[in-house]
Amino acid sequence: MHVSIFNYQSAAGTKQIAFVAFERHLTYGRVASILYDEYKNRIQSLDAIVLRPPVDVPLKKPPVKKVATVIKRFPHLPLYVLYSHEYVITLSKNYNKQIVPDLALHAQADFISVLQSRQLEKFVVHSAALFKSPHGTIFRMPSQEYSHTFLRVGNIQVSRHVLDSIFFWTIPYLKGAGSILTDSWSISSIALNIARLLCRYDNHVKLEQFHVNMLTSHFDGQKTMDPDTENSLYTLSYGNDKKILFLISSIKTQKSLENIQRAISTIDNFSNEMVYLALYKLVQSPSVTALCTLGDEFCEKNGVIFDSFGEPPVGEQVVEIDNKVFFPIKIKESEIELNPKCTEASRDFFRKYENRQIFYIHRDSFYINRDKYRHHGIYIDVSMMLSSEHFLTLLQEKLDGFQEPPSLIIYPPHEHGRDFVTQIKARLQDKFGIVIPDFQVLDLDFAIMDEKNQLIKLLTSKGKDDFILVVDDVSTTGSRLRKYQQGLRSFYTGRIGYLVGVARPDNIKTWEQSIKYLRYRAKVKGKAVAPHDVMCVEQVVIPDWNERECPWCIEKRCIERTLKNPKYQTHAVARALKNRYHQLNKGSEIGLVDNVFASIGKVPKPAFQGGSIFAPNSQVSEADLVAAISSGLQHVRVIGGTLTGSKELEKLETEYPHFKIVRMDDYLGEKASFNEALIKAVIFRMAYKRELHAIEEANVQRQKEGILQFLDGHGLSEGERGFFEYELYLALKERKLPKPDPNKKLFSILESAFTKSNPV
Repeated sequence: MHVSIFNYQSAAGTKQIAFVAFERHLTYGRVASILYDEYKNRIQSLDAIVLRPPVDVPLKKPPVKKVATVIKRFPHLPLYVLYSHEYVITLSKNYNKQIVPDLALHAQADFISVLQSRQLEKFVVHSAALFKSPHGTIFRMPSQEYSHTFLRVGNIQVSRHVLDSIFFWTIPYLKGAGSILTDSWSISSIALNIARLLCRYDNHVKLEQFHVNMLTSHFDGQKTMDPDTENSLYTLSYGNDKKILFLISSIKTQKSLENIQRAISTIDNFSNEMVYLALYKLVQSPSVTALCTLGDEFCEKNGVIFDSFGEPPVGEQVVEIDNKVFFPIKIKESEIELNPKCTEASRDFFRKYENRQIFYIHRDSFYINRDKYRHHGIYIDVSMMLSSEHFLTLLQEKLDGFQEPPSLIIYPPHEHGRDFVTQIKARLQDKFGIVIPDFQVLDLDFAIMDEKNQLIKLLTSKGKDDFILVVDDVSTTGSRLRKYQQGLRSFYTGRIGYLVGVARPDNIKTWEQSIKYLRYRAKVKGKAVAPHDVMCVEQVVIPDWNERECPWCIEKRCIERTLKNPKYQTHAVARALKNRYHQLNKGSEIGLVDNVFASIGKVPKPAFQGGSIFAPNSQVSEADLVAAISSGLQHVRVIGGTLTGSKELEKLETEYPHFKIVRMDDYLGEKASFNEALIKAVIFRMAYKRELHAIEEANVQRQKEGILQFLDGHGLSEGERGFFEYELYLALKERKLPKPDPNKKLFSILESAFTKSNPV
């Protein structure tokens, strides 16, 4: 099963849709359970659910009783089913009769095509299909033209979900087809899967009679390619009088399409109808039909340009794209410095709140009844922020802007939300002289609430000129606020103010998108109304890590695997690892502050000396330091950092064939720019594998030499040796760095960490 969220822009504003695709082995009931158990908090804040049943099962009409099992779990959301019958794709009417949506998706003429485009765009963005030429270079494409961007469509084939989705969108073009020819072997899996699923979809199509073939390399119009094309087509036309679907991975110029059509038109004794379908079209001009066009909006959003040149621009080095494997022949690796620029956006925030026990690492969040809500790699405690005069001053500035008191306040049922609202209520009472009623509500699930509920009574009594306040202590993705907005629509038509203590997205664009969504207010009786207000007291960009990505959850899983190894169980290090494991288990309930990193043996853990671009104060907690450095790294991920030896800003990301990693000299080697063990350890923990591990062989060797220098004790004090070797062990275990030569066993590195820190 696959769940994705996409935005649909309509006359009624931006709608957020949950698109749920599932396979044969799942029943509707099981799908409903998975959605409720794993996606409830996210989905309930959206505007609608669209279900797509198994793609190889044609439906005359979706089964009402089975669909009802999903509606029962999400009674406040419209639910539509996307299905096909007799090679026609259809979107059903809303199956949830309890809801009359303000926008009927099935009546929107463009909805299916928008959904199709958005899904196919995601396949490109979430895979390694887009190749951007490194700075100062340009690709020579298989077509022999030059461009700064190359789309290798074969790379989107990362899951069965992708293959099945392409089959679904191809269904209307398969009617009457007897075979498929692809323009390259790189998308052959797509064609073979189409053939297999088509035989299930239409029992008149027999797999043994439905042929698939492919061209061996890019068709560049040369006469030498004609025999290969003829052989491919004759194979497909043998015993087949039906049409042949020519599946093109991507098409950019009219010339490339004309080359193919010319070659086919000149083949003797070939009479099959040929239908051309491109998976992706990169420009508007070619006349061939495409499942998805990657137009200007896509290019602007993803920072690409599908330009074309007959000759390479002056001064740019040419990187060849091989016309058989469709990969750049040469790769390039750049290193990004961690310098003061990466701390500019959040420096003041961390200076204001350091040493107040506001930041915790590896901590769960709970509701007041102690039910776990979610896990945070980095946790912000707004209750502790309320002891800061600076935070209270900023809060007062927000409240001073209120022209009238809210008639009620709604907030989530956890202690930090309660503490934050208590402070807000007291200040509003001083300002307006009235006590404002407040309600702790988890998800505004009005359908199961008593109709006599006081909150419902209040909401239904309000008009379009009324004002209520929704409060959240911390907002990461904005989903909880959207969930409140979704629930309020059923009972309330007035204005809403959203007040957040700390907005802490992993990308500032996430928060900006949330603001745009929350501010939207539908017209009342056709007349424009003032938008809702969205405010936050503080804002900072930091990573959003759940259990899967939290570096301390990863450490815990690493220890589990190590202790299960028989040769470790009786070893002296096992006891120390068990102690650390229990510390991490307990830490998830209360958070880690100055025990973020393990104490190894009897030697004291290295102390932070201060004077860093991340934290000038030497007295900061380990949690404060981790939060500050993580924010700096996240800044480089989403905005960009400075390349070594250049002023160019580049994001810390992998865009094959250009790999951008953290500069090795920042954390490895005798002359590392950050020479404090704690900073190096944070970089090891917080950076992803793709952001540390070098690709070019010369850089790999440099990393190995730097690791050996640490293992040999260069540049390390006695207190740093065991501590840093343990961190190095974790990094090597997660393959963030290459194993040094001679290839030291990880067990010996772990053993060394403990024995060297337990001096006799």
